[in-house]
Amino acid sequence: MRRLMEGVEKRFGIQPTTSTERKLRDILAAIPAVELSGWVSELERLGGEHSDWQALVEGLTVHETYFYRDKPLLSMIAGDILPALIEKKMASGDKRLRMWSAACSTGEEAYNLVMLAFQVLTGLGEAIERADGTVLLGSGWSIEVLGTGCPRCKKVFETVEAALRDLGMGGEVELVKVQDMAEIVRRGVLMTPAVAVDGGVILSLEKLDKIIEIDPKNLAVTCEPGVITAELQKKVEELGLFYPPDPASSDSCTIGGNVAVGAGGARAVKYGTTRDYVLGMRVVLSDGEVISLGGKNVKDATGYHLLELMVGSEGTLGVITSVTLRLLAKPAMRATLLIPFPDLEQAAKAVSAAMIERITPAVAEFMDDLSIKAAEKYLGRPLPHSAEAGAFVLFSLEGESIEELENAMIRLDELSRGLGAPEVLAAFDEGQQDRLWESRRILGKAMKAEGGEVGKADVVVPKGEIPLLVRKIKDISAEFSIDIACFGHAGDGNVHVNVLRRGLGQKEWEKTIEAVMAKIMEAVADLGGRPSGEHGIGCLKTREMATFVGERAVELMRGVKKVFDPKGILNPGKVI
Repeated sequence: MRRLMEGVEKRFGIQPTTSTERKLRDILAAIPAVELSGWVSELERLGGEHSDWQALVEGLTVHETYFYRDKPLLSMIAGDILPALIEKKMASGDKRLRMWSAACSTGEEAYNLVMLAFQVLTGLGEAIERADGTVLLGSGWSIEVLGTGCPRCKKVFETVEAALRDLGMGGEVELVKVQDMAEIVRRGVLMTPAVAVDGGVILSLEKLDKIIEIDPKNLAVTCEPGVITAELQKKVEELGLFYPPDPASSDSCTIGGNVAVGAGGARAVKYGTTRDYVLGMRVVLSDGEVISLGGKNVKDATGYHLLELMVGSEGTLGVITSVTLRLLAKPAMRATLLIPFPDLEQAAKAVSAAMIERITPAVAEFMDDLSIKAAEKYLGRPLPHSAEAGAFVLFSLEGESIEELENAMIRLDELSRGLGAPEVLAAFDEGQQDRLWESRRILGKAMKAEGGEVGKADVVVPKGEIPLLVRKIKDISAEFSIDIACFGHAGDGNVHVNVLRRGLGQKEWEKTIEAVMAKIMEAVADLGGRPSGEHGIGCLKTREMATFVGERAVELMRGVKKVFDPKGILNPGKVI
């Protein structure tokens, strides 16, 4: 008892209350000594940090099944310990909650732990309960439910999945299976490079989060891989500089992750993707040797471009420990336009016409009719011309003066109306711009609210083929009698496909989504596209690789992998 209480205070800086101590004493007193001794011995057998007090308080772990059924213990954890622990994590910027579930023969414990965590997070304002009872997890949070490795722990993933279904959270979070672990992460970067599909060690670089140097003279910044993208952007913008790549998850994704997958973002139409801004990096190879690639030079024609090879390699060739990125001058002014069109074909023509007219938007996003209606329903307010609009296009313009932006806006207005747009909505004010962008920004949540579970694809085709691709996808939708919404980056051909499960049963859904995705990939290949525009291949799209790039190209990639990683220890099972 004393050890438990001292451990709580030492590990977390949390002073246990008298009430907590009394509750725990009563609970432990009710456990036969031989069983309690066995539980403590088992936890200590796990070694390292997993001592009895840490497992109880941080991991919420108990070894015997009767512990999770003990209402006083759950009440104590929910009311006394867990809120204080989460508040301390929040204060330090740590949003990872780890919960050990050792009694999984029935699966109930894993289920109860997830429900308990969301109950506390909701009470602290870190999760939101909607009117329909579904829950939205706060940005940046990661929850892990782990087993001890015993054969009985196979239900961890299944029961956590059941808890998320009951919470209505399939669309806001990503559930990743790693041996006897289920990890719940806030949606944003929808990729699987950090999943140990066949077991192994997961290397986390999140604590390597320092910005090493901002160099205005050379328009460069050097940072560690764990730096959050939005935080780096904020720091350089304070100096009048600008880092353009902007993945949708910029407030939670890291620079290292962006480089590892070659992340894109809405501004790719004007500025390009992460790949276009990597000047140099330090990499640890599979044998432990550290090499430096590139530097701050704008030009480099020195041998093979190993630097570019590392970008998008998804951790399969080496471990990136620092990155040097190219910066630009921060744009002086921005404006936003939302333009409804009668159909997606006219919307796509507007984007192409703007480019021909030498109007290069920083962002050109599109939403199809199903996306518009889902957003309208989710927001609870009407969107402009939604009844007759077949598509929306959102433009973001940048310039050095209001006059420059107004001139571009007038030209866009004229060409859009010529293509059937009934109105052009424009905004300079930051708040008004945010309101125009809101319908696009909440689409992930709107899709979840509309369809429950959502099957997602991140495909890319030549930008002029977007209308044809969406038409083919709508045909697939009709063939399988299932709703499919499309939205994405009109300026670069990247389409986010969302297949809505709605009321389909589990077996029917699994059968349907596999067939639908196969048809979608076939349509993408026919149009000269690729299976991923910005999220990467991971382990889920490896079977499509040969179809899109050819068997010989895959063989060459495997040869490169063997040179860098002859033992195959770096992120095995990914990309190829």
